[in-house]
Amino acid sequence: LQVISREKGLELDFRENPLTVKFKNGSVIYLMGLNQSDDQAEKLLGQKYKLVVVDEAASQKRDLRDIIYGKIEPATADLNGTICLIGTTGNVTSGLFYDVTTGQEKGWDIHEWDWRDNPYMKDKIQKQIDQMVLDNPEIVNTPIFKQMYLNEWVIDTDQLCYKISDKNIISYFKEYDDSWT
Repeated sequence: LQVISREKGLELDFRENPLTVKFKNGSVIYLMGLNQSDDQAEKLLGQKYKLVVVDEAASQKRDLRDIIYGKIEPATADLNGTICLIGTTGNVTSGLFYDVTTGQEKGWDIHEWDWRDNPYMKDKIQKQIDQMVLDNPEIVNTPIFKQMYLNEWVIDTDQLCYKISDKNIISYFKEYDDSWT
């Protein structure tokens, strides 16, 4: 934000504690780290917000349902504010961001695009992908490629504590006795 302020001559007032940016017209941007602690989310209570953006919503470690519906949504009522959940898909295929982006959570508008829709980056990213595929053609089958470049919800089983798959689930035993538990 400081770079943008300098380049555009915005003369914004930056304060480090709390992390805020004040505009000449009175508008304020508050920067918060919701994953930092429960206290950060509690600071949202009792405020008035016109716009709240939760960035990297798939990566949030805290319960977004409680934060959005229990803290942020009430704080947007006074100003008829808007809440935006933005981010890239991830490994956790549950929770509010997953439900919103897959259409399971009603009441949200979904807007999605990927690198191919960015006229400033698409040639650079295509060049990067071409090189990655040249170096390793199987890269396109990896969860990280599918998440970061195709914006697909894919679980990277290598990131799981319990690597559950169809290969290691036994639904029945041919021979059973009382010693099995």
